[in-house]
Amino acid sequence: MVTIASTGGSQDFGDLSVAANNNAGNCSATRGVFTLGSSPSSSLNIIEYVTISTLGNSTNFGELDVVTTHRAGGCCSPTRGVIMGGYDASTYRDYMDYITIPTEGNAVDWGTSLAGGRLNVQGCSNAHGGL
Repeated sequence: MVTIASTGGSQDFGDLSVAANNNAGNCSATRGVFTLGSSPSSSLNIIEYVTISTLGNSTNFGELDVVTTHRAGGCCSPTRGVIMGGYDASTYRDYMDYITIPTEGNAVDWGTSLAGGRLNVQGCSNAHGGL
């Protein structure tokens, strides 16, 4: 992590529960939430979070709705995070799940609104719920 208002270097924030890459992220002003995309040996369906104002390891948030996936994308408002697309085994996913950022819990299916399966999906949002 870095303190944006300083010119200093980075420091260790904490660790995930398992080594993972190809993660998707969401956040509010107080919490950073991310799906763990894949470990060195398999795809994962784990969702974890950190409290942004404190250093420390991630904590279990819940699980994705149905599938394990990696290389998905995320976008969010201050209260809702959306995880979309990605890849699982040999399938490009067209699904979208959502989470409620202030509370812990499993993701909920939000449908298959993507126009076909997508990989490396990117998202953006504003502070007024621009999902």
